[in-house]
Amino acid sequence: CPHMRFIRGEANLLGWEKSHWAVNPDGQNMTGGHEGRYGYCCAEMDILEANREAGVFTAHPCTEQEQAICVGKEQCGDRGEGITGYCDKDGCGFSSYRMGDEMFWGAGQNFTVDTTKPMTIVTQFVTSDNTDASDLVDIRRIYIQDGKVVKNSEANVLPGGGDSITDAMCSEQNRVFNESSNGFRDAGGLKAMGEALARGMVLSMSIWDDDFGRMLWLDGEKNSFDQDPSAPGIRRGPCPFSYGTHEDEMKYAEEHGAMSVTFTNVRYGDMHSTYSLI
Repeated sequence: CPHMRFIRGEANLLGWEKSHWAVNPDGQNMTGGHEGRYGYCCAEMDILEANREAGVFTAHPCTEQEQAICVGKEQCGDRGEGITGYCDKDGCGFSSYRMGDEMFWGAGQNFTVDTTKPMTIVTQFVTSDNTDASDLVDIRRIYIQDGKVVKNSEANVLPGGGDSITDAMCSEQNRVFNESSNGFRDAGGLKAMGEALARGMVLSMSIWDDDFGRMLWLDGEKNSFDQDPSAPGIRRGPCPFSYGTHEDEMKYAEEHGAMSVTFTNVRYGDMHSTYSLI
């Protein structure tokens, strides 16, 4: 529920003089600028958040039936205090690295999916009776590379296994990873996510970085100074905890050039209708 300068065409001025404070991965309380009194909440389905080293697809449901203005922690949520609010900020996601397969996604021919080469990413939304009118119960993923279909990796760290996002997998992941709250369940789980998709969502594609959190939530060996990398669910990728500062980003750009990504052939349709192996 971001606190933007304008919401529905009106200036979000009340309280804008207040500094927004947040705790960075090193445990330091840092100012992140200003924010207004109100936030703006909506469901989010992350088809892919990734770089060369790690990737994840994540569902973020909300309790509200449409975009909603929020005020205060009870509505806008507070991750630090374990308050979900209208929307699940953490979401339930599937990261192959975090789920135990560290050689599934990465740069080079030794990985099952080689991020140095083009690929097709297929996301399948499965309902309880395989019609468009029923509840969403499963989000599946396959990859196509070099003319071959690549099944998603298995969740080796979970006793129940699995290779897709289901309510049961999300609950088990929450328990095994010892999360302090279960916002995905509280916000309605896959049923709420499916209802949001049915109402219609805006497709957004971007390239971005974050020198505050150092993108450790995506690809780091841990994303907080006090975490134990050997504990289940802590390791998201191979990147060192200290890496990802603004200075690191500038040095990388000098050595390798500007970051870039290409998205092409975006399609949607019935199951198995959007791709071909020919």
